[in-house]
Amino acid sequence: MEDMTLEKKLEALKKYNYYENYDEGRFIDAQDSVNLWCLGQIAQFTDSKTMRVHFDGWSSKWDLNMKINNYKVAPFRKYSRGYTGQNRVALRSNLKFNLDDLFQEKQRLIKLIEDDLNGLGAFQTT
Repeated sequence: MEDMTLEKKLEALKKYNYYENYDEGRFIDAQDSVNLWCLGQIAQFTDSKTMRVHFDGWSSKWDLNMKINNYKVAPFRKYSRGYTGQNRVALRSNLKFNLDDLFQEKQRLIKLIEDDLNGLGAFQTT
């Protein structure tokens, strides 16, 4: 992509569809029921265009069903900043850690650092 002209890069950017990278478990930004941008996680897809969004630090009572192209949905950390969950008692029952998975992620991060993050776009890096 480095040898592309600015015009071609802008054209490619216009055609880029980040929605196709959304899958279950992916973190996103989403507006909650009071229109605050929060860290959300795609809990499940109810159909090909509708997803259930779970808000980090909140109980599933506050989950929302949203269309994938809703204006209240955005890529991870586009609008949310810092911790967006409950201030007193964060509810995080969905966090599960597997030592093998953590080891693989650690190895992947070490390789990324060694390669100076070359060959990856911002979406893949985060």
